[in-house]
Amino acid sequence: MSQFDTNEAALFTYHCWESEQSTDVHLWKKSGQRVLVMRMLTKQENENDGIRMYRVRFLDRLEADVFEDELSKGKGAQTP
Repeated sequence: MSQFDTNEAALFTYHCWESEQSTDVHLWKKSGQRVLVMRMLTKQENENDGIRMYRVRFLDRLEADVFEDELSKGKGAQTP
């Protein structure tokens, strides 16, 4: 069962290597932003066994695949 539904708003918080040299620096710089959950990734798309991942869209229309623990529901998670 998915924790987040399609078209649900969430807050994104980056939990990995916070460095300009990170391959995910574009996501680190978006930490704290609201996102729209597009969908949960399929087993074929998700290489991380047992860890749910979602395709999300940021306010600037960037779409990215993020881990479930990087998303949260709450007061600031209005629809972007």
